Amino acid sequence: KMLRLGTATSSLLRVTSRLFSTTPTPFAQIKRVVTDEQKLLSVEWDGGHKSSFNYWWLRDNCKCPKCVQPTSGQKLFSIADCEPSNPHHTPDHIELVDDGSSLRISWDSSHDSLFESSFL
Repeated sequence: KMLRLGTATSSLLRVTSRLFSTTPTPFAQIKRVVTDEQKLLSVEWDGGHKSSFNYWWLRDNCKCPKCVQPTSGQKLFSIADCEPSNPHHTPDHIELVDDGSSLRISWDSSHDSLFESSFL
């Protein structure tokens, strides 16, 4: 007997098979970055998809050893510690690294964050 799966079930099976696949899945490369003076950084991916990230969210999710304890993963940085005179916490400099596989942000607080495209 042939088992007939519904659309939702077959979609779930495809997603699950991709999640547990042993074949590495390449992550999208960042093609272009556009900044907003107010609060957003927009990323255009090599496939044409666009994503937007709030500056505060990016700064709060920095994974460098100054912000996150490397062995335990505990946060060492609190976004509440940011300078209250800068309500948007804007970046000073943004650059693509490794042909778009990472994004480096230099913040106005003399701090650098590196985000891999797989995280974003």
